[in-house]
Amino acid sequence: MTDVTLQDIGRVAWGPTMKLAFGRSIAASCVITPLMLMFAGMPLIAGPVYFIALAVTLPIGGPIYHFMLKGLARIFETMGLGIVALGFNLLLGMVALIASAGDPIVYFVNRRYPELFEAADLKVFNFRVTIFVLNNRDFAPARGIEDALS
Repeated sequence: MTDVTLQDIGRVAWGPTMKLAFGRSIAASCVITPLMLMFAGMPLIAGPVYFIALAVTLPIGGPIYHFMLKGLARIFETMGLGIVALGFNLLLGMVALIASAGDPIVYFVNRRYPELFEAADLKVFNFRVTIFVLNNRDFAPARGIEDALS
């Protein structure tokens, strides 16, 4: 497993990356929506709306949210406000937890049908918001924007 920097962005296979992102978000929606219906007091009619909203916004908004929070955390860290940076990193951790809720489902689907997601070395639980599939079919998690700038 390798890390992706902004310099490696040309090696990303965007088709398999987007298929994996949508697969993870649909699987996470399958796990989180019933939990929300059972424990959060959500009305039954809101279940399909929540499922679709999470399945569509997570693969698109996840990377944006990831780089935005990591960038803000880096700015506040350089300003000497480490506690604020810790807050941004905790928010990012919550988004990563939501994104990875369906990873066991994606793992078993990928084991059965490896051509579906085209991702090698997929783990049962990946605590990452975004996972990039590289052209050489390696599997790589996204790195924060501060790692690419330093």
